[in-house]
Amino acid sequence: MSENSRSLSAGPLFETPADRVLQRVPRRIVEVFRRCLAADGPVDAAQAVAARLRQIEELAANREFVDITLATRVADRCRELVVRVDPNGADPRAALVRAALRYFLLETDAEPDSAVLGFDDDAAVVAAVASELGFHDLIDAA
Repeated sequence: MSENSRSLSAGPLFETPADRVLQRVPRRIVEVFRRCLAADGPVDAAQAVAARLRQIEELAANREFVDITLATRVADRCRELVVRVDPNGADPRAALVRAALRYFLLETDAEPDSAVLGFDDDAAVVAAVASELGFHDLIDAA
């Protein structure tokens, strides 16, 4: 096999933005995030994030270890992603934003949101997507 065919058959030349995000998140998150990437249909971002945050606030009222501060920061970062990239638009970056939103909207993802570290995985997903999109100012939620 020639050196050119080796470089074409493997390597970072064919990595997609989604592949790069999947490399940035902890392994325990990968499979759930893949499902979020593969999901079809639009996301009603503003209403869905607001509704999810209300659910989390209710959960936090009954469970003292739910990190409402981190959950609120992640929700704010999700809203900011939506301001910068319409998740239902034609922008090629929209699929990553949709997937990050879907991940946050899941109650049971890699770490159940009712667990002690329940939003660390959500923060990692949003930070990885923000990093891939060049929105480095949104990474402090991780």
